[in-house]
Amino acid sequence: MKTLKTALVASIPSTIFALAIAIALSGAKAVDGTERLWEIAIATGIGVAMAPWPGLAVLASFRGWPAAYNIQLPPPRQESRIVTITAVVTGLVVLAYAFLAVAGAQLALRVIVASIALGLAVAAACRLAMKFHRARRYRPILRRAIEDFTPQYILYMGRRDGGAYQIKQWLPQILAITPRVIIVVRDPEAAKHLATSISSEIPIISCRENKDLDDVMPSSVRAVFYVNSVTNNANMVSYRNVKHVYLGHGDSDKEISAHPAHRMYDAIFVAGQAAIDRYATENVNLDPDQAQIVGRPQLERVDVPASRRAPQTVLYAPTWSGYNQATALSSLSIAVPYIADLMARGITVLFRPHPFSRFSAKDQNDIAEIDNLLVDKRLRHLGSEDTATMDLLDLFNASDALVTDVSSVLVDYLASHKPAAVLLPAHSRAIAGQDSDIGAKFPSVQHAYLPTSPDSESWHLFLGPDPMRSTRDEATAYYLGGTSPDAFREAVLSLPASST
Repeated sequence: MKTLKTALVASIPSTIFALAIAIALSGAKAVDGTERLWEIAIATGIGVAMAPWPGLAVLASFRGWPAAYNIQLPPPRQESRIVTITAVVTGLVVLAYAFLAVAGAQLALRVIVASIALGLAVAAACRLAMKFHRARRYRPILRRAIEDFTPQYILYMGRRDGGAYQIKQWLPQILAITPRVIIVVRDPEAAKHLATSISSEIPIISCRENKDLDDVMPSSVRAVFYVNSVTNNANMVSYRNVKHVYLGHGDSDKEISAHPAHRMYDAIFVAGQAAIDRYATENVNLDPDQAQIVGRPQLERVDVPASRRAPQTVLYAPTWSGYNQATALSSLSIAVPYIADLMARGITVLFRPHPFSRFSAKDQNDIAEIDNLLVDKRLRHLGSEDTATMDLLDLFNASDALVTDVSSVLVDYLASHKPAAVLLPAHSRAIAGQDSDIGAKFPSVQHAYLPTSPDSESWHLFLGPDPMRSTRDEATAYYLGGTSPDAFREAVLSLPASST
């Protein structure tokens, strides 16, 4: 759409010129043959200069060229603003020329004005042509820069928004092994967003076209890591000269955690045995040793309290509304009574909605309602805007208990050994079937409280005696494997070289 808009803007002076000349030649006062020849010569010159503008504008603003950050060369500049300004100015000058011709102004004045228009047209055409020439040379320059960097690992992100929070989960773990890492995304805007949201100076390359992936796969690359299950992962997995490893961005009972498409990866790094058992339960038949337990090294800095105390601060961290009925597990729509009850008990509430909730109008409405509930006591409570830039693990450490949904947040919170309650809206319970089947459908909730209202016994146990602590302690190793980075490091360094 932006490319088409640029082309249309670039065609403005050509269109104005054609109309202006038609007006000038048909309505101008009588001129002798010499002046008529001058009119024709001027018209021809300007017309020839402006004829290639639309095409050049499209080529110069084409966003398919790979954009790169943090790799010793600037990203290719876009010329749409220059095209727009020059097109408008040239069009106005040409229009002025037409009025002078109609008014019968002296030939010398008309030649001066026409020369200005001609000069602008030629200068802009030359600039765009040079821009296109530089863009054509950009690809081999970028390829050489990547080869000189000698990356060993690629962190791949197919989301258009860059998925910064997913990248941030694994980037420090990989950089602890080697700094020779690059991030590959599939959209220039995603690259730009990551470049501003990730503090590391790691190279970020956008590859909009599948053929652009050729430029980021030098022989030094040993493996590509995937932090989510977007469909365009398959484009990168088709490169069989490296190993492809699925990391995900947290373990949960959501269907995406045991998706059949995961079989296409050479290895699946999982946190604990629970993930392996989940694949078997969902009839996803993995190859022997395809799934490897590496723990959750991100959770190493989660604090474990020396003793249990009644919750004084509760973190509410719901998931988003999902992309289909099976993933519609968010409790945002039923959370207000529980939040109000926590506030009535004098408990501080930390509200951290899922980052993807910003894409849902309904989620946004529910978030606003909860924020409005918290705003009266803002000095004590933290709303969604307050926690948006905070690290989730810092919120884990700041809280005494968690209210959440079926999600990876529930599993990760096990590392703290603190109590958690899961809110299941009606449609989530419908997915599981009978109440007795909830634990079978969502095994991770067996180690959490399942209140049906703020008056339910489960809610009071969650905020009171907490009889499930021993159950959580047993589940931690099963789900998380461990929090030391050693297992992940060993698994990465042990990846065999590709046989193809």
